[in-house]
Amino acid sequence: MKKLLIDSNYICHRAWHVLGGLEYEEYPTGVIFGFLNEILSLSIKFKTNKFIFCWDSKNNLRKKIDKNYKQNRNKLSLEKRKEVEPLYKQITLTRKKILPAIGFKNNYISNGLEADDLLAHIVQNIPYNEYIIISADNDLFQLLPYCDMYSLNTKILYTEKVFEKMYKYDSKDWWKIKALAGCSSDNVIGVPGVGEKTAIKYFKKELNPKTKTYKKIKNQWNSTFAKNYKLVKLPLKKINLPYLTTDDFNLDNFLTLCNKLDFQSFLNKEKLDKWKYFFKLQETNTE
Repeated sequence: MKKLLIDSNYICHRAWHVLGGLEYEEYPTGVIFGFLNEILSLSIKFKTNKFIFCWDSKNNLRKKIDKNYKQNRNKLSLEKRKEVEPLYKQITLTRKKILPAIGFKNNYISNGLEADDLLAHIVQNIPYNEYIIISADNDLFQLLPYCDMYSLNTKILYTEKVFEKMYKYDSKDWWKIKALAGCSSDNVIGVPGVGEKTAIKYFKKELNPKTKTYKKIKNQWNSTFAKNYKLVKLPLKKINLPYLTTDDFNLDNFLTLCNKLDFQSFLNKEKLDKWKYFFKLQETNTE
């Protein structure tokens, strides 16, 4: 049975953009509802109820390497910060209370690290032949030698073969491309004017050494690549995580939760039957 490794903060942010206004008795619930609904949809799509949740730590060790790392995400006005407070409160509640109450046991966070680091540690150190990472972060392409990755944005299941057909490059060395070209979403600054395609040409020795671009890469190698690879290569450092364990789902707790937060759509017969089947999968698949 496939094990789905969830980039959990990504799923929460995705739910926030769609259902951020949902609330019950003036209590925000959209992120929680959207998160659980996504889990059910993924379970149906991949015929599994084996989930591993990985979360970003509030503290971030990468900012000690580069103070500008993800700085583009932190420049929020006071008004905007107040707007997103319900998002982060629901992220914490989902991780600490909701998932454990339902019976999910593989729920991980590590101080100073990101979900990407935990995902990398698991697939690299806990062998399993049917891991699928759920994320939209293409930094994770470097993990394709160990697992597959499904993007909820592109609806593509990326395998090592799919990636190499698309990019004509070895997925295990994808971090080199990100280190050289940079990553705008994380504010990792690459060599100016060098995108992913040019970086691939450089590492495949297809870039003419006489060009300005080649010379620019050489001149900025120490100031750019040497720093950036520490930001983009996964994991950032050695991690100690407890062993993966078996979930212990509790339907009564789930029903109590749905009634408390007014998740009535989960309680209609069609949806509830799907949730019951989700929990029942545990009884016949104990690996």
